[in-house]
Amino acid sequence: MTHPELAMELVAKLEVLIAEPIDAGATPAGHRRVIPITGGTFTGPRVTGEVLGVGADWSVVRGDGVAVVTAQYLIRTDDGVVLTVTNTGAFTRQGIVTSPRIEAPEGPYSWLNDAVLPPDPHEVRSPVSILSKPFVADTVARLMAAGAARVQKPRPLFPEIPGRTGELAIPTRHGPMPATRYRPPGKAKGVYLNAHGGGFVVGGAIADDPLCRYLAEHAEVLVVNVDYALAPHKRFPAPCEQVYDALRWAASPDREWAGARLCVGGQSAGGSLAAAASRLALRDGGPEIALQVLHYPPLDLVTPAADKPARDDRVVIRPWMGEVFNTAYIPDVARRTDPLASPAWGTNADDLSGIAPALVITCEHDRLRAEAVTYAGKLEKAGALVEHYDIRGVDHGYDLLDGEPEVVRGVYEFLARHVERAVTA
Repeated sequence: MTHPELAMELVAKLEVLIAEPIDAGATPAGHRRVIPITGGTFTGPRVTGEVLGVGADWSVVRGDGVAVVTAQYLIRTDDGVVLTVTNTGAFTRQGIVTSPRIEAPEGPYSWLNDAVLPPDPHEVRSPVSILSKPFVADTVARLMAAGAARVQKPRPLFPEIPGRTGELAIPTRHGPMPATRYRPPGKAKGVYLNAHGGGFVVGGAIADDPLCRYLAEHAEVLVVNVDYALAPHKRFPAPCEQVYDALRWAASPDREWAGARLCVGGQSAGGSLAAAASRLALRDGGPEIALQVLHYPPLDLVTPAADKPARDDRVVIRPWMGEVFNTAYIPDVARRTDPLASPAWGTNADDLSGIAPALVITCEHDRLRAEAVTYAGKLEKAGALVEHYDIRGVDHGYDLLDGEPEVVRGVYEFLARHVERAVTA
């Protein structure tokens, strides 16, 4: 008896779990890494139970973009039977070649031993369809977040600028939100609320430390760098509402900077949240925002990343990443049409009358560039676009990854001038 659909569901979680950390083209031959699988629950059409942690062991055997992986995990079914799922495969930039198998003891699940598992081991297929399953996307998102948390630190930029910082806890409808306050060298001319990037699922406020220090020093604003809750722990619209709640908190007359003009901005996912918070401020009657800064933001979560234009396969945002981020953040595809999630999609931006003035910054080689350009055009039609600046020769996350320090400094200087102008107008 063969049940290929069920068998592939059993394998799917592990298949993508081991695909995520592998960038075979950028990894030296002979590199080896063990990835722990921490476990969880599994629910399929005929098997439910507990995933027992084992691990994935992979190594790059050639320097031409191919990684060979052998990985294994166990499922203990609700009736106490332990199934062993093993997957051996080759991972390339084009897709996955897999040869999975399932071993079960004699009994009610022994039919899995003979299961024919598509696809054929010699057939290459894309992982994206698997990543659209919430259970798989959530697992990959948690793995990515855990890995990023272990190594996360900001780029060592602008060492000449001190960090005059203090920690805050901002009350929001989703619980207290940690934040870091950056003070300017003198009296603050205004307040800038910053939201970090990371696809809504990874990263933290510390990644934007160089930007926050630069704005505090050169725009002479007090920067509040928020650490909003990540998906899948908190899904849409919770992060949007947290950032908006932080704006309302910052605008309170109880703050030490009461009366100061307020800006909101973010990079990547943080730019999306800044756009959403600005939309909520428009809808709910405040607070007044002097400037929204949208720095290489994702503004269309409806269109799959694979369908967005890319220079070549070396771009930072890969199709599988978009699938993980969007699925973990908003599992319900229909909800991705919400204007707070996809302000540039469809007719969502046809009427932006009264929205906060906006600075839109895009990257020439970014897969997300087109949607931000579209949104900039809609903002301009509404009379809300202050400027659209396209950074030539760089890709998504240039300032956090490997962009030339002088390019980063130039963009931050441009951004700081706009922020200072907005808060002193």
